[in-house]
Amino acid sequence: MQRSIPTVAAAALLVVATTLGPHGHGADDGFSWLENGLDGDARRTFHHLAIGSELLPLAWLRALDAADGGGPLLGRLGRHGFLADPDDPHGLPVGLSVGETADRRFPGPMVGLTCAACHTGALSHAGRTVRIVGMPNMLSVESFTEELTEAITATAKPPRRLIAFVKRLAPHGDGFVKRPAGALLATRLPDFDRLGEAGAFGSAIASRLEEAVDAVAAEPELDLPRVLAAAKGVEAKVESAWQRLTGRLRLDARTLATRRRDAAALAGETEEAVAAGLEEWWAETVETARLLRGRATLLARQSQMARMEAPRGGPGRVDDFGFARNLIFPASEMRVPDAPCSIPVLWATATVRWQGWDANNDSAMGRNLATAMAAGATFDAPSGVSTALPRSLAEIEDLAARITVPRWPAEWLGESDAPRAARGQVLFRTHCHDCHPTGAGPAPDRVVPLAEIGTDPNRARNFAAPLGGRPFAGAIEETLGRFKQVAYAAARVDAAESARLDGGRSDRWRTTGGYAARPLAGLWASAPYLHNGSVPTLHDLLLPPAERPVRFPVGQRDFDPVRVGLVTEGVEAPAFTLDTTIPGNHNTGHAYGTALPPDDRRDLVEFMKTL
Repeated sequence: MQRSIPTVAAAALLVVATTLGPHGHGADDGFSWLENGLDGDARRTFHHLAIGSELLPLAWLRALDAADGGGPLLGRLGRHGFLADPDDPHGLPVGLSVGETADRRFPGPMVGLTCAACHTGALSHAGRTVRIVGMPNMLSVESFTEELTEAITATAKPPRRLIAFVKRLAPHGDGFVKRPAGALLATRLPDFDRLGEAGAFGSAIASRLEEAVDAVAAEPELDLPRVLAAAKGVEAKVESAWQRLTGRLRLDARTLATRRRDAAALAGETEEAVAAGLEEWWAETVETARLLRGRATLLARQSQMARMEAPRGGPGRVDDFGFARNLIFPASEMRVPDAPCSIPVLWATATVRWQGWDANNDSAMGRNLATAMAAGATFDAPSGVSTALPRSLAEIEDLAARITVPRWPAEWLGESDAPRAARGQVLFRTHCHDCHPTGAGPAPDRVVPLAEIGTDPNRARNFAAPLGGRPFAGAIEETLGRFKQVAYAAARVDAAESARLDGGRSDRWRTTGGYAARPLAGLWASAPYLHNGSVPTLHDLLLPPAERPVRFPVGQRDFDPVRVGLVTEGVEAPAFTLDTTIPGNHNTGHAYGTALPPDDRRDLVEFMKTL
């Protein structure tokens, strides 16, 4: 049966503000929740449920320093738009998950991205910050992936940083589960500079480590995704190649044994403890260098495929299908992903059958599998094997269906001007209602052709571009269908459960050649506007296209309750400046209502607060 559509009405009561402590990843001084369907355990699940994304081990994230030496990377995630979560037991922000992995190469549970990273946002006004579940977040996936890649790369090769990283790993236990003696030694040995100055033993270790990390960096790529190795039967070959390399990198134990006294003095330990821990510490250090290098290579490859010299999306925007095309399909089919789109609100998408800005799919599970892979799930396209978790993806979909429309919080943003809103309602029915009906129930399936709507065409045109001589819609439908079948089989999903997980969707994909007319309920909480986020406020959207802002800052959460949208004046050190002269960012089109007198346009804005 079809997933239930949430009731349009929603409570607008604000939860008591929660004061945040010094969590170090962009914590607010305090915030409150605008209640709209999810709270308590349901909200926590939505914010951290693992969907199969595997970015890096939790122990690594805790121990990883930023590439520029500016402190722990975990303390800088707020700069990319992540929202702090004071209640998360792992100290992670909203939208990062912790899940188990079967990949025996990595220590302990893995951190991944989950849906709430993009779909829980916040607004600030009059000294108050309010968070809204299902609202687009000002997250920059690009800058986060880039800084993560740079941090891992900067840690993998320089012996100085590698030794310091291993030392920080040791107390967590995750990196040294089977090497307790090595963990103890890691915490006792000095840093690399002192190691090289500390007698014959220290010099020998420092010199050998430099040789080892150079050898690891020079080796062919060994860090294949584990599912690829399993699907292709090459795992044994990969491990064999690594064993040959580590064999060449072993410490000369007999030579070092003659210097136990130096080693014991250096570490402040007995000669017996040093002898027991040295081999474990060495093996852990060299293997960590290998795994760091492989993960950095994988993340860098994904980042390059996402951008390819395309315009940067910036906070709150991503070219989802451009990235999916380049990530999943052969390199010969790659295209420049030059159609960054705004992150949609979830309460509106739940009321429509055909999903996406161009209404291109009726496939909840297929779309969510693609999301999991774009978020960092490991996969092998030819076989359809992936780490995506179908039951978790279905649970996320069920939670999203419970998110209700947030009403305008008058006690915070001020009462709507009732006379103006009444006049605006009449204008809305005349100029807007045909495309954006406001009644309850499922929204009509209406797609406006490019020639009529006039907005930036890149998204619709790129999706229509063929792949391998066939329509892209058919190719992605077939490929994601294969991923779904394999994922269901791996999870032992039977026919009855399959029907439930699919939620009554048909798994169909199509090319529309236009953009969907979406419901506008809760429109006030979805700025910036148009499918590509190229207009900062509703006031600007009702201006003739030539009068709309050409460039404006994005990433700030300050809200303008009069113009309804982002505050763009007086923003200091903006995170990103959106330039609408760049193809993909054009703010043209959707000229409906723009010829009205200024007072009428203001009446329309006032009414749209109440939708």
